[in-house]
Amino acid sequence: MSTGLKNWMNKNAFQADESGQSIIETAFLLGVVLLVVMAFLSLGSAYYYRTNLHHMTSNIARILTLSDIQADSSQTQQSINDVLEFYETDLLFPIYTSDTNRFSISWEEETLDLVYTVYVVQAEYEGLSIPFFPPIELIVRTFSLKIETEL
Repeated sequence: MSTGLKNWMNKNAFQADESGQSIIETAFLLGVVLLVVMAFLSLGSAYYYRTNLHHMTSNIARILTLSDIQADSSQTQQSINDVLEFYETDLLFPIYTSDTNRFSISWEEETLDLVYTVYVVQAEYEGLSIPFFPPIELIVRTFSLKIETEL
């Protein structure tokens, strides 16, 4: 008689075979761990894109605030385009500023008391999409104040 058959015959009829239990437990645990890792990746990418959008809108607000120093509006627009190009080409995870379905930017100018000018720059971006999570949608607003002084 072979040893496998002897071992099978020596087992109690009510004794359960636990050889696949650890594989099943690992499969369940692995699914939960992967879900937690994906959640952290989603939160991390949201923070990354939010920080870069904030820096981008701050740079554009600064350009708009200093726009009266630049004589013509084409130079201001070129400076804004340079900032947008930087964030699209020079980052590790770029913000696709040329994709109008994912990115939009707008700014408003409001004059208060003939002395103060407030620039409001708003950027909206639909960022990285991670499986099991919706795409990250961010809206960032930056305010910049310019004080008109008479020399």
